Amino acid sequence: MSGRDWVYLGSLLIPLVVYNLVLKGIRISSQDDIPGGLAAFGLIRSDLLFNLGYVLLWVGLFALTRRSRMRWPVVVLFHVATIVVAGTTTAAHQYFQETGSTLSLNIITYSLMTFGEIKDVIGSVASPVIWLSLLAILDYVVLGPWLISRLIYGRPNRSKRFSPVRTSRSFALYKLYGAAAAFVGG
Repeated sequence: MSGRDWVYLGSLLIPLVVYNLVLKGIRISSQDDIPGGLAAFGLIRSDLLFNLGYVLLWVGLFALTRRSRMRWPVVVLFHVATIVVAGTTTAAHQYFQETGSTLSLNIITYSLMTFGEIKDVIGSVASPVIWLSLLAILDYVVLGPWLISRLIYGRPNRSKRFSPVRTSRSFALYKLYGAAAAFVGG
């Protein structure tokens, strides 16, 4: 895979893995009896293995479809699956915070079947900040990897004989750092 592919995958997978593990850490720390050492690792082990498998799945699919017609369907599926994983993780976290129990497939199925009955509950629990955060996350999932890889590597080189001027990596990272500093500072 090319460097552009690694940047594209990493710019979506790394934040997703960190997000999943942070939410799991919050749920673990909110319990009364927090086990120490290897027992605490046992609580997060399934999340680590899921994230590892998820990353390996997408790295493998991107490597297999590098120069084929299936590349765009894989990219679209990558984004849709990531939205579903992030949404399910967020819903499970919110459900745990509200009820103190884990979200199961039976509860998800029941909620989808009786959505009309629970939409008022969802509306009372979800604040405008949560909806704006959700919108920002969706925007990043859809456009973030493309923007980051475009910022670092410039436009993709479609023609072998005429290559447009590409932005250097160090200058792109400098621009990214400047944008982040301006965002945090102002």
